[in-house]
Amino acid sequence: MKNYCYLFLFVCLFIACSEDEPIFQESSGTRLSEYIAQSNATLLSVPCWKMTYYPVDTLGGYSFLFKFKENNRVEIASESGDFQESSYRLDLSQGPMLVFDSYNYIHDLANPNDANGARGTGLYGDYEFIIQKITEDVLQLTGRKRGVNVQLEKATEQDEKNLASVRNDLLKCFELQASEYWALSINNKRVVGSIAIDMLKHLYTIHYGTSDDKISGAYLMTPDGLKLNKPVSVKIEDKQIDFDGLLVKKDPQTIASNDPSKSLTFTVKS
Repeated sequence: MKNYCYLFLFVCLFIACSEDEPIFQESSGTRLSEYIAQSNATLLSVPCWKMTYYPVDTLGGYSFLFKFKENNRVEIASESGDFQESSYRLDLSQGPMLVFDSYNYIHDLANPNDANGARGTGLYGDYEFIIQKITEDVLQLTGRKRGVNVQLEKATEQDEKNLASVRNDLLKCFELQASEYWALSINNKRVVGSIAIDMLKHLYTIHYGTSDDKISGAYLMTPDGLKLNKPVSVKIEDKQIDFDGLLVKKDPQTIASNDPSKSLTFTVKS
């Protein structure tokens, strides 16, 4: 009798398990393919995307705009140049990935042959990004090689105007003749000092004082000037100065700290 009870329970369990729906209705490959299709549809649904990319903590930030098109085409703009057509793909080689597979501005950050970048590493950038999360106006990405998190965000017309202003106006403000340099004044008083701007790595160095003290850091270009990665608090000529950006003007050609008094001012001298 006991054996019959066990047999009855076994048959009931077998029938119940047979009638259960599988935990996953689709294979993992199918789900990934659908995720890729969703990612591409999201990219195509927005007229323009923007990316502010800090490839590594020791360098500054770089701005890009993307206009994704049908047939895996994309137009990309940066501080270096206006929109140019390139190509992209979405694949599953290491999970869902967005890959820019023909040379464009974003590859400049990864180019190991750039004579001004670190040998063999370029500027530590990526052009292959693992897709972590999708919403209707944001794609959260992680660089495949460097592991840096970055976002593609929905851009506005103002974002396009801002990048064009950086490219067409701001960059010209830094142009100097061979014999010229930036001379430092504090509260309109000329003192020993200068500023050096690394346009490739987006780094700045301010030299001041007879002992050649210095302040250095990284920046992101904006239409108004340079947004510093970290705020600066320094005492020069017995004056405490706190700022987190440098305002840049072409006429007259000046760079000034963005504290209320614009305490630090650099003008072109020869």
